[in-house]
Amino acid sequence: MAKKYEELDFTDDFMFGKVLYNNPELCRELLELILNKKIRKIRFPEAQKSISITGDSKGVRFDIYTEDSENIVYDVEMQTTSNENLPKRSRYYHSMLDLSLIEKGMDYKELKKCYVIFICKKNIGRLPIYSYRMRCDAAPEIELGDDTRTIFINAYGSSKGISKELREFLAYIKTGEPSNDPKSLTGKLQSCVIQARKHKEWRAEYMTLLMKYQEMMEEGRKEGRKEGRKEGRKEGLEEGHNEISQLVAALIADNRMDELERSTADKMLQEQLLKEYKIGRYGNF
Repeated sequence: MAKKYEELDFTDDFMFGKVLYNNPELCRELLELILNKKIRKIRFPEAQKSISITGDSKGVRFDIYTEDSENIVYDVEMQTTSNENLPKRSRYYHSMLDLSLIEKGMDYKELKKCYVIFICKKNIGRLPIYSYRMRCDAAPEIELGDDTRTIFINAYGSSKGISKELREFLAYIKTGEPSNDPKSLTGKLQSCVIQARKHKEWRAEYMTLLMKYQEMMEEGRKEGRKEGRKEGRKEGLEEGHNEISQLVAALIADNRMDELERSTADKMLQEQLLKEYKIGRYGNF
């Protein structure tokens, strides 16, 4: 069953985005930990950047899209479900980032250095971090130099030979338990999560997203029947339908949404539902 807002953890997509987007210094600190390098400053061009090249193409919605002071682009994704097809998914994310970064008539040299990072809550192997870049098969010491890098963070990876901070972060992703030190990265992340759970407008936004998922699923089923593709659409769009419906109905029936949350949810539904469906944020997934 879908989680109540008060139960969301850092690894839940909605909370992950809210905490890092609204705390850029923590996001910078996390990137420094993952990449083992200093980053002077980061900025967020937009929250959860969405890209769809054409109306009928598969869209992408990045969890965290940010750039640093050296114009390096970072896409950070929280992966809590199946790790199936992660390599090809990362390939697609890189291609979509490139398409969004270069305009017609621009030279290829204008493409920015780009990192795609997946934080995986489920086990993907032995190592804590898997980092990939393009190299020559015959001479692996020679890099292609395309300025792309793909990184997978494995919460179940071995803690041997890694820093205390990285070890604490992996444990936090795996168990949800932060370090006892409130000044540590995981301590600060958890503090932000606790504060976010009290944020009424974000709670209303979360409820709105649940309702939008429900609307999209219903629309998908109707389209599937109309176009004779019911089973294909059903597989992707019906997942979690009953759970979300039950949660939304229960919260409304129990008056769990106050006046601010109801008005905010209604406004967001009216203004965003059609727009986000058109750009592929939900309809093309």
